[in-house]
Amino acid sequence: MRVHIKDGTAIEGETKCASCTHAHMIRGFRESDELVFCNFAYELIRIPFKVRECSNHRDRSRPDWEQMEKLAIDIQPLSSGKPAGFRLNCDTEEDEAVAEAEVVSAD
Repeated sequence: MRVHIKDGTAIEGETKCASCTHAHMIRGFRESDELVFCNFAYELIRIPFKVRECSNHRDRSRPDWEQMEKLAIDIQPLSSGKPAGFRLNCDTEEDEAVAEAEVVSAD
């Protein structure tokens, strides 16, 4: 019978620092040859263990705000050349002039 414990202690896994922008990692040829430093606090702090969770983790695969602004496409609305607002049904130019005068006098 297998027992599953939700959010239990992880047995083994990749360190969270491997995907963080604040991490400085030095790896040797053996798996045990690894130094991990964190520079979140503006000075290097040695991390002597594999990190499972970190409140200051910043994923290096996601772009930051400046990179997103550089990638963004500036979209300008198309100008139709028509005035904005509701259109009045008028048969002649005289009716249009009267309708415009009524709108102006209502303001």
